[in-house]
Amino acid sequence: MSRCPTCTPNSSQRTEIATNHISAYTAQTKNLRLTLIDITFCGKKGRVCADTGSSQSIVGEKMYQAKGNRTLLGTDFLSSAGLVLDVKNACWYFWDNPTHKYSFGKELDTPRPWLRICPVTPANKERGKVKV
Repeated sequence: MSRCPTCTPNSSQRTEIATNHISAYTAQTKNLRLTLIDITFCGKKGRVCADTGSSQSIVGEKMYQAKGNRTLLGTDFLSSAGLVLDVKNACWYFWDNPTHKYSFGKELDTPRPWLRICPVTPANKERGKVKV
């Protein structure tokens, strides 16, 4: 915060600003294309949804311990593992082998067991802990 009297005027010099009302709406479609990936990670098989957002999450820690929730792979994980998403063609591949492509998984009606994620390192990938 600035201590300059020009940049930070005292409260008697402040001007009230009117705000506009904002309406937000959502829409749902049955043609939702999810980036679902079937993986085996640290010996656990699961179906995960690749997240195109950041590595930060607004959910609490309890979500990660809940059964029946889907796992989200953040962009930090995708980058570390070398995964490239081809959303247009509904597939993904490793950056160093773009000719070997894997199709996204199909959406299931039943909830999948929660997959606990362990750190991805080049050593883990070479040791076979990261498999597709």
